[in-house]
Amino acid sequence: MVGRLWLWVLDLGYVAWILRAPLSSVVLGFLLMWKVPQAQDTLVDVAMAEAILPSAPVSWRMLALFASTFFLWAMPVHYSARLLLETDARYFRASTFRATRGPVTKAWVEGLRVYFPRILGAATFLPFSIGALYAIRDLPNLGSGGEDVAAAVRLWSLAMIMVAGVPIFLVYAMARRRLADSAGGKNIDTILDPWVAPLFRALGFRATMDNQAEMRSTGRLGLLVYVLLVGVVLIMTPLRLATLLPLALAIPLVLGGWVPVLSVIGYYGRRLRMPLILLFVLLPGILVYFWGDNHVVRPWKAEAGQPPLQSQRPTLPQALDAWMDANQCRQDPGTCPRPIIVAAAGGASRAAFFTASVIGHFLDVEQHRPFFSQARGDKPPVVKTQNDDGRIVKLAGTAPDAPALTAADVANRLFAISGVSGGAYGAVVAATALAERGPSGKLPCRGGAPSEWYGYEISNARDCLEALTSGDYLTPVFFGLAFHDQAQAWDPYQLLFTDDRASLLEQAWEYRFRNVITGSGGNEPAETGLKRPFFASNLRASQWVPLLILNGTSVATGQRIITSDLAATYDLNAPCPDGSQPGTCRVFKQAIDYEALITSRVAATATGRALMSKALKGTAEQSTGSEPATPRRNVADIALSTAATNSARFPIISPPGSIRDLDGNIVDRIVDGGYFENFGVLSALELAKAIVALQPRLAPFVLIIANDPQSTFLERRDAKSPVQTADVQDAPFFTEVTAPLGGVANVRTARGRLAVAELQTWARTHYPPISIPDPMPPDRFTDMPCSQHVAHIDVWPQVSRSLPERLFDDLPARNVCDLLQAPSKAQDVRLREVSMSWWLSKAVQINLHKQLESTQDTCNNDAAVAMVWNALQTRSQSCYPPQSVSALPRQTP
Repeated sequence: MVGRLWLWVLDLGYVAWILRAPLSSVVLGFLLMWKVPQAQDTLVDVAMAEAILPSAPVSWRMLALFASTFFLWAMPVHYSARLLLETDARYFRASTFRATRGPVTKAWVEGLRVYFPRILGAATFLPFSIGALYAIRDLPNLGSGGEDVAAAVRLWSLAMIMVAGVPIFLVYAMARRRLADSAGGKNIDTILDPWVAPLFRALGFRATMDNQAEMRSTGRLGLLVYVLLVGVVLIMTPLRLATLLPLALAIPLVLGGWVPVLSVIGYYGRRLRMPLILLFVLLPGILVYFWGDNHVVRPWKAEAGQPPLQSQRPTLPQALDAWMDANQCRQDPGTCPRPIIVAAAGGASRAAFFTASVIGHFLDVEQHRPFFSQARGDKPPVVKTQNDDGRIVKLAGTAPDAPALTAADVANRLFAISGVSGGAYGAVVAATALAERGPSGKLPCRGGAPSEWYGYEISNARDCLEALTSGDYLTPVFFGLAFHDQAQAWDPYQLLFTDDRASLLEQAWEYRFRNVITGSGGNEPAETGLKRPFFASNLRASQWVPLLILNGTSVATGQRIITSDLAATYDLNAPCPDGSQPGTCRVFKQAIDYEALITSRVAATATGRALMSKALKGTAEQSTGSEPATPRRNVADIALSTAATNSARFPIISPPGSIRDLDGNIVDRIVDGGYFENFGVLSALELAKAIVALQPRLAPFVLIIANDPQSTFLERRDAKSPVQTADVQDAPFFTEVTAPLGGVANVRTARGRLAVAELQTWARTHYPPISIPDPMPPDRFTDMPCSQHVAHIDVWPQVSRSLPERLFDDLPARNVCDLLQAPSKAQDVRLREVSMSWWLSKAVQINLHKQLESTQDTCNNDAAVAMVWNALQTRSQSCYPPQSVSALPRQTP
């Protein structure tokens, strides 16, 4: 009996091997929805779309996902599996022999042939059910608003709908068999056979089963149409395709698109007894070696007839002068406000949205007044009560008639933003929006509620910046990764496929920015929006805009590659901040300046692409070793969107970017800035030191915008300890592989925390201590000028909760704030997973927006927000004793 069972297991394994292409697609779908929070998060958008009926927990997009799964994934998997089993001669001989081993074995073998393809097709619905349940668990807890409960109920409905797809598809498969065997079905096959059968016979696909085989021309024609559809997908612009199949609706096409092609390749692999699927997957990487990769950092393209661009990067002394002019304090720098340097941590759209939201919060200073009432004609007036618990306090020594802080004041006090990854994108969006604000100072967003944003109407600066960073950038990148980048490997001269997935991401950013601003959809001239050139930028043509410091990582050296509109060096007649001799100082030590890379000329060696070009042209010339790989470029610049991507190239989603010099030689490759340091604090610290070296009477203040709840949890839990500890899993899988990868991944955050510690140490030693009364007035915040020099705004962690817990559990009893008071209990509590991709669900957006609200528990950013308001109202001279201020002359070149 054991032997018979083992033979049945071998039968199952044999069929699975033949069907490895469709089976791998289904397995990948399960892994995606089980293990990847980013994929699970896309289902929240499906669940929270417009409902079919006001009271029904079912949206039209749920039905669209069901249809997309049925036609774009289940059907190709099913038909590809049937085609493989019914045309495999070796399987036919083996199954025929096994069928002679008794009626039970025969039933088992025939059952595998008939039902395995059907089960594979039906199983494609289940990953979405699993993903919906995991999405419920990881929904943010939104409190009394009840949005999370409503989303959880909708996700549960989505899970049930997708489970129902299993029997529906099985019924369809059986009904189709009966329909094909009917007189009408046979007549259709008779009509189609002369057209379809010759093609499949030419490809080598001949039915090997007996007269009961399911091979039908209708099914083969359906597969052919699907393959042609995938070909259209390859040609169609992913940005356009993303509007038709956004987010979760794209997953069935991405998972099912390659199934027929890989099935055909696997079929020939079995006939030739060669691993053709493996070769097909590896060959693009091999081809790259011969003709080079196609992931060049996209250069800025000038319009026809435009003169060559000239870099307009100011030196640090010039930038300081312009900033002081904007704040009307150049004659006496001590009277200047404190220069605010923002350090925006990495984290894809989550980081971009939160960076923009925090900056918008402070730009909306007029809306943080304690009270206002606005009449609305014959409707009840809008009454707004105090919403920040007095976090904007009047500082000690401020004159009673001193003018109140305005949005223009806040914008002018922002000196620079040091961004990493998603934080870099948020920085670019904030700076560009500030550059395009009108004479009134209002940010340029049009009214209404853009798609993908949680709000109802853009009414202030924070709404505008949040809407600009809340678009769906994931779907175009997803299509680029699954289709375009694979096809590009076979198109070395980029005749058909010109954009890699990094370029698609940049174009999605450009489209979103212009669409939210004007609704034009990104067809504006190249000198506007995120399309404008970076180094020749006119961002500060009419008003002050914060400097951009975008941190990437060099593949060649591991150092930072900084893409900045600030010149890399400045002259100083005193020792440089790093201790080197007076003269020319670097703003950022041991960092590579991106503009210096693209304007350099390095002796180039002949690349594979150049050699392949010679071979294709039939020339017999031998390479001299100095021929440029591509024609020389006259314009060495990149778009604002590309500058952001230089910092946001994290694995898989964005490829490493090849950097070419003026002669086209690849001088380095750039990857995500988070590889080096994920907070952007090191660059902010070096900039602060350079500011003080040039102008000792200024007192920089650094605002750190973090967005990793797990890191926040460890920091707050171990606040009294000099180091952080974590209780790791006792029995993990494959520690030889996972442990090194985990260590490398976590070093970036640890290096960021180290940079924060160095920043705080510098601030404590540089600024004289200021005596603060005890207790601090008012209750929680100090009104002493220059009492703090670093503020850390966080996203607070939350406990994951299932649907029953959301409906019936007492939320305060499971609050992380309470767990932080008892760290031993926190070890056994599962924190909510946070999605990190180029898209955010509306529930996550609401959660991020609420991080700056004042709360009664300890899980808030009240103290940090109050520090920032304090710094915005403080003059630099308040940070130094009077005698030291008068003794500090300005350092000039």
